Amino acid sequence: MGIQYCQCKLPLSRQTDEQMVKRIVEEFSNREILFLSPKVFRRKGWYKDLFEQAEKKGYQLARVDGQIISLTPTPKLERYKEHSIDLAVGETKVTSKNEKKIKDLVEKALLEGKGTFSILDQKGHKEELFSRKGFCPQCGSAYQPLDPRIFSFNSRYGACPACDGLGVFPDTDSTCSRCEGKRLNEQALSIKVADYTIADLSSFSVDDALRFLPTLPFSSRDQIIAGLLIPEMVIRLEFLKRVGLSYLSLDRSGNTLSGGETQRIRLAAQLGSNLRGVCYILDEPTIGLHPRDNAMLLDTLWELKTRGNSIVVVEHDEETIRRADCIIDLGPGAGKQGGRLIAQGSAKKIQKEPLSATGKWLKLLSNRQINSRYRKAKEDKWLVVEGAGKYNLKNITAHIPLGALVCLTGVSGSGKSTLLMEIIVKGVHSLLNRKEIPEDTCRNIQGWRNIERILEVDHS
Repeated sequence: MGIQYCQCKLPLSRQTDEQMVKRIVEEFSNREILFLSPKVFRRKGWYKDLFEQAEKKGYQLARVDGQIISLTPTPKLERYKEHSIDLAVGETKVTSKNEKKIKDLVEKALLEGKGTFSILDQKGHKEELFSRKGFCPQCGSAYQPLDPRIFSFNSRYGACPACDGLGVFPDTDSTCSRCEGKRLNEQALSIKVADYTIADLSSFSVDDALRFLPTLPFSSRDQIIAGLLIPEMVIRLEFLKRVGLSYLSLDRSGNTLSGGETQRIRLAAQLGSNLRGVCYILDEPTIGLHPRDNAMLLDTLWELKTRGNSIVVVEHDEETIRRADCIIDLGPGAGKQGGRLIAQGSAKKIQKEPLSATGKWLKLLSNRQINSRYRKAKEDKWLVVEGAGKYNLKNITAHIPLGALVCLTGVSGSGKSTLLMEIIVKGVHSLLNRKEIPEDTCRNIQGWRNIERILEVDHS
């Protein structure tokens, strides 16, 4: 469905056979030229059948990985190496008297190349691409047919060549100036569907995409394709919304997500897979989650269970334990003191087992009270972060007391890890090393001179 645009900012249009013949006569006058039809573009395999079929049709030459070779004997290629193969369908000298032969070869090359071919002037080392679809009427440039790999920044065919598809430069952590953080190359970003590039649509949040996608305008022809794809996209977005991730933008890098966000994205993917008879094993899935998100997570697990799957969870969370169909309680202590099956069954049954520490905890939970004394922070030593505005943070100013134990709380995705790791850790580390605070993090950090060094203890 995509419409590709040239560097001239004009949409590529259809090039007629007559236009191709005319351009060949004008550009390659009095030169010996070779017509090459593309068959394989950077794909792995032997392609023995392709060569044998071409030889049966009477073709004698092919260009394989940039080299013109004979089809006799049948070329042998490395199976696990990427190859590009063009079939040499004929050659001729370009003259006005030879126009009929040129026209015949154009038709033959288009047939073999499925609407695309190239002309090679072997002596002048000049090559030009011709296409029935990808042709710019202003500058005369032609482009290769679209390939799904173009739209993936994990593929070298789609990745921005300057940042290798990362969107940032690893040594300065600054946004790539060539792709502006979009991670794709110029060709991928020159293709539009309903006037939107893939980067435009990926910048939407889950919520915004859910509202916007069904309203995209399509022609009657494109609607046939879109009518199958848009509902599938909406279903997947709905799953992300149901696990509480409606605020995430679709182009968020995985390494910027919190642990809770990453886990719920995986659960949303499993909801979308609609599998049955699967045993899901989760090791403490509520770690890092705000209590508000626990119920959402447990509802997701419950739905997976009702589809005919098994859920096995290692947990210490009270709500998770109480909602389990079956609890297996190990103990009675930890390390050498453990390793025995203490109790098995419902939460009520566990509470009746005198040796179960879990049962005692569940039973006495309502009687627990916080009785530790409140400790005030030292008034003269504070770390002040001004205008923090990265990812989900909305231009906030936070005062962090020093010489105290400080806890950041909030629902999953509210910006806890971003404030601590992306802004405080990186910002203070830069200031201690006499560098500027990284761009797009915050306006300023005050009180950092009270800190001698900063140590980060993370999952690794």
